[in-house]
Amino acid sequence: VTSVFDTPAPNFSIKDAERIASDHFGVNGSADSLVSDRDQNFLIKSPNRNFVLKISNSMEDINVLDMQNEAMQYIYQKKPHIDLTHPIESNSGQKILQIEKNKICYSVRLLRYVDGEFLKDIEYGSDLLFDLGKFLGCLDLALEGYDHPEAHRTFVWNARCTNELYSQIAQNKTDQKMISHYLDLYNKQV
Repeated sequence: VTSVFDTPAPNFSIKDAERIASDHFGVNGSADSLVSDRDQNFLIKSPNRNFVLKISNSMEDINVLDMQNEAMQYIYQKKPHIDLTHPIESNSGQKILQIEKNKICYSVRLLRYVDGEFLKDIEYGSDLLFDLGKFLGCLDLALEGYDHPEAHRTFVWNARCTNELYSQIAQNKTDQKMISHYLDLYNKQV
């Protein structure tokens, strides 16, 4: 089965990203490539504001992207003071565009860029960790009542879907035994 995990990431150029931002979102600026796992992301630096152009893996389900967009909008409407990204509509009023390259269709979104530093790149102490906990609690409350059909899909990274991992266990008997042991512990205790 082909999935986002075994399909190559998109391969758009800096110029492609700048053209997409300009032609489809009316945002003129310079693009820088950002690190991504299975998608392709660009920081679009415009004179007034920065954005992230997200080009999703060709195998990404558009309904999952819709769920992500709706969740961002839901949070933004309930708690506008939370400084989170949210989708920007295209010139045609869409939040998810379909763009073809080399006969492959990709979903493209433009998101508001939130400036900041990665936690991994700064020294931090208990005050910052406390603030992070407060932020996550506020985010959790902001998502209260949110639902979307894709939120109930089977997704092995979801802690509620650990039973799906048993079929993925390595073939090595020693590894199988150890991994099964910890999956069993998780399922019993969490």
